[in-house]
Amino acid sequence: MRLFTLTSNATDSGSSRLAHRSDVQGLRAVAVLLVVMFHTGLPLSGGFVGVDVFFVISGYVIGGMLFRQLEGGARFSFVSFYTRRMRRLLPALALLLVSVAILAAAFLSPLGPQQASGTTGAAAALFGANLQLGTAPFGGYFALPARTNALLHTWSLSLEEQFYLVIPAVLVAARFVLDRLRLDRSRRPVAAALLLVAIAASFALSCYASFAPDTGPVPARTLGRTFAFYFPMSRAWEFGVGVFVAFAAADLTIRARRFGAVLGAVGLALVAIGAVGITATTPFPGVAALVPVIGTALILVAGLASPSGVTAALGARPLVWIGDRSYSWYLWHWPLMVFAAAMWPRHHWVLTAAALAALVPACLSYRYVETPIRFDDRLTGVRIVALVIVCIAVPLAAFLGLRQVGRAQAATSAARRFVESNRPRFGVNTTTIDRAGGAIVLVGDSNAWHFSEPVGRVAQELGVGFVLSNDGGCPFADIVRESLPGVFDGEACHRFVEWSISLMKRSPPALVIVAMSSPQYMNDREDSLDLRDVRSGEVASTPEAKSRIYENGLARVLAELTDARIPVVIVHTVPQFGDLAEDWSTLSCPAVRILTGTCGTSMSRAEAEQRQARARQAEKRAAARVPGVATADFTGDLCSATACVSDRDGRSLYRDATHLSADGALTLVGRFRELIRDHARLPSMVPPIPKPG
Repeated sequence: MRLFTLTSNATDSGSSRLAHRSDVQGLRAVAVLLVVMFHTGLPLSGGFVGVDVFFVISGYVIGGMLFRQLEGGARFSFVSFYTRRMRRLLPALALLLVSVAILAAAFLSPLGPQQASGTTGAAAALFGANLQLGTAPFGGYFALPARTNALLHTWSLSLEEQFYLVIPAVLVAARFVLDRLRLDRSRRPVAAALLLVAIAASFALSCYASFAPDTGPVPARTLGRTFAFYFPMSRAWEFGVGVFVAFAAADLTIRARRFGAVLGAVGLALVAIGAVGITATTPFPGVAALVPVIGTALILVAGLASPSGVTAALGARPLVWIGDRSYSWYLWHWPLMVFAAAMWPRHHWVLTAAALAALVPACLSYRYVETPIRFDDRLTGVRIVALVIVCIAVPLAAFLGLRQVGRAQAATSAARRFVESNRPRFGVNTTTIDRAGGAIVLVGDSNAWHFSEPVGRVAQELGVGFVLSNDGGCPFADIVRESLPGVFDGEACHRFVEWSISLMKRSPPALVIVAMSSPQYMNDREDSLDLRDVRSGEVASTPEAKSRIYENGLARVLAELTDARIPVVIVHTVPQFGDLAEDWSTLSCPAVRILTGTCGTSMSRAEAEQRQARARQAEKRAAARVPGVATADFTGDLCSATACVSDRDGRSLYRDATHLSADGALTLVGRFRELIRDHARLPSMVPPIPKPG
């Protein structure tokens, strides 16, 4: 009796359509287009769900292949299965990995990105890029360091390879067990139930982990968001859905025949909804991934049931052409985009150009590597073993060579100047905030931190204490910046503000300097977090509404401090070369630009003023509402009348698009000295208290 039969006595159309489907290739094209569009920065906030579409397709195709081989109780050949998989995947991947290792020596920085890409590349050669990235301490797929990793995208390929390694053994074991149980007619329902239980268990784990926060220096050691995103246990259900469609192909073909066109349209709509509705802030995969996963499953079922509608559209020749090359294009698009972004930062059009240019090596790889090796039946036995060894060993050797080249580049005088520009000069001593009495207190987010060198130096000169109290991404105002699960806790941020104020009121400092990257809190980027007014409960998502809530919340904090007779100065945000730190960075500057001294960037003074305008005006209005609060603007110190530059006199003034380097911050020592002397209540400035009598 057949356990994994794909046909029934009524029809064999499910089996024939499963063997080769042009609409599946068209669906691959949709998946890769979604991913590429997302990476280029086009307005497709959830384009990364294209990877989930790939996962379902892989489960469907591999599941169907395995079920056909397992029909009729035939002996399954693991060697044959893995031989085909190795010929299909490894040569094109190995070519990509070696090429990236060579190109990275010129187009990635030896101060971090080269090493990160090399580590991930070595893991990818060993089918473990997802595990390596999942245990990296930088905070996940959407974090800044990840975006400079030229092989970040190989996580999904490693996940697929792990699926290919495991699923044959699972299905063979299931057949063995069910054969021993002699269930006769109930065999298929039992097999279906077991498959659904496995899918449900993985999905439950995915949901739990997607909403759990990452904790500790290695996020994936906890069942948090990073674990959910990268690890096979929480992704297996997506492949499983595809396997189930293949398993139930015959029944689905019959039952869906009348509704095939509708199912295809609904499925395509769900994939589209996922692509535009899911964002980087959505807990993922978990419940949100159901949208593209179910959508893909419905499209696959529609293709079994009906050749018209969405099935016919996906089978169009242009989509099939892209789908045939989707693996190679996926391989090549991300590295070229990372190289282009490093060479030409702040020019976002280069990402689209690089993604399109990646079609050239993708097509060459497809024509001369992927296709001929994939269909070369001579590559079996010892030959396939040799091919696998070469495809693993050569990339590993290439990345070992990249590490040595990177070390030599990092030792050059030009690279050492980059590192030196960010090295703390004075090692200023800070006291804890609960001992802030009579000290200079610098509070805010990471833009407070980058002023610690000049403020600490002036405090040393004056012989007073210095306190730095900052929380990255946290506005020092009586507002809540809505949380990003596993990344940012808005409620904890607000508690930090309240805690800092209570301690300063208990032990009043000589001066409080407030510094924030306030333009980031009121921009209109898709991944920008909403602001909530603590008093009124109003939630703002537009720049204008955010500006009003920020002003009100800042004014309340200023009033609370001044009521405690604490002098306050607000330092407006310095000119920024982008909305986020990763828009430009000295540490991500490619080796070729480091060695030629061309890593700097610039913008017009007018652009700098425009970027600062909304936040600066909100802060000025808040300060005007509280008598005695002063403001300071360093734009004139860092920019000429016409332009702002990142480098001056051979020194890097900025470490990235939104933060000054140590060298850049120290150019402001004189300004901070004036601010502190003009506004601080230092001991020497307090008149003596008359003695009684």
